[in-house]
Amino acid sequence: MIVQMEGTISWLGEEETHRLLDDMCARFEAPGGYSLNWVDDARVAAMLREIVGFQIHVQEMQPKLKLSQNRSLEDRSLVQSHFAQAPSPGPELADWMSGTKR
Repeated sequence: MIVQMEGTISWLGEEETHRLLDDMCARFEAPGGYSLNWVDDARVAAMLREIVGFQIHVQEMQPKLKLSQNRSLEDRSLVQSHFAQAPSPGPELADWMSGTKR
């Protein structure tokens, strides 16, 4: 799935960006995964100077379901095969791609 969004961008300051990165690491890293706590303060400060933090105030959103329809038949078959062997919802997506569950 892809989502096209339109809205207004607000730039985040360094503190807000740091807080956002901490939150993202806590939410998306596996248990015991990457944490900014492992990095010394000087390195974090250097990284933050290179990161542009922002948030989007979404005014319109247009989702589009894409499961490699724009790819070759061989590529689509490979994607479908990987989905079929993956944990849920992979097999369900493979079924949907094959047309058995539409």
